[in-house]
Amino acid sequence: MLLPTRENLILAAIDLFGRNGFDGTSTRAIAARAGANIAGIAYHFGSKAGLRLACADYIAELAGQRLVPLLPDAEISALTPEQAEARLGAVLDLLVGFIVADPRGERFARFMIREQMDLSPAFERVFTAFIAPMHRRACRLWAAATGQDADSEMTALRVFSFVGQIVYFRVGRQVVLRRLGWETIGMEEAVRIAAVARRNLVAAIAAERRDRPDGARS
Repeated sequence: MLLPTRENLILAAIDLFGRNGFDGTSTRAIAARAGANIAGIAYHFGSKAGLRLACADYIAELAGQRLVPLLPDAEISALTPEQAEARLGAVLDLLVGFIVADPRGERFARFMIREQMDLSPAFERVFTAFIAPMHRRACRLWAAATGQDADSEMTALRVFSFVGQIVYFRVGRQVVLRRLGWETIGMEEAVRIAAVARRNLVAAIAAERRDRPDGARS
C-alpha cells in the first residue's frame, strides 16, 4: 500500500508530465499540486527521473491488478473456445471501465501517449513490465477462442485492434461527446460502449473460426 504523500506525488506527476512534458514540469510544481514538501520527491524517488519511473510503475501495477486475474498465464491453454471467448468479453468490459469510465483515465492516457511519443524510459518500463506480457497473453486467449496461431502477426493485429477501439473513446473523447450529444462518459455510457465492443468481438471470433487453418467450420 502506497503512503499517501508518495501516491499524491505520483498522481500529481502523472498529470503534470502528461500536460507539460518531463522537461516542462518542475519538481516545485509537482510538490505544490500534491500538497507536499518538495523534499519529498528526493526522499521517496531520489530525483525527478525516479519519480517519472514511479509513475510508470504505478500505472502498470494498477492496470495489472485488474487484468492479470482475467489473463492468468497458466490457465489460458486449458480454456475451451467458449470459455476463452467469454474471458475476452470480460477483458473488454474491464478495459472500458478502466480506460474510458475511470476518472483517472484521461491523466493516465495523456501521460502514456506523451511518454510513448518520446520513447522515454517510463514508456519502456510500462511496455516491458505490462504491455508486452499482457498482449502476449491476450493473443493466446484469442488463439484459444478462434483456433488461430497465437504467434501470428494477424493475431497480434486483431488484439491491438480490439484494444484500439476502446482507447479511441478516451483519446477521441470530445469527438464522441459532441457527435453523440453526451455530456459525459460515465458508467451508463460505458455499458453501451462495452456492448458494441462485445458485438464486434463475437462477430470477429465467428469469422476467425470459419477461417481456421485446418479448414474446420464451427
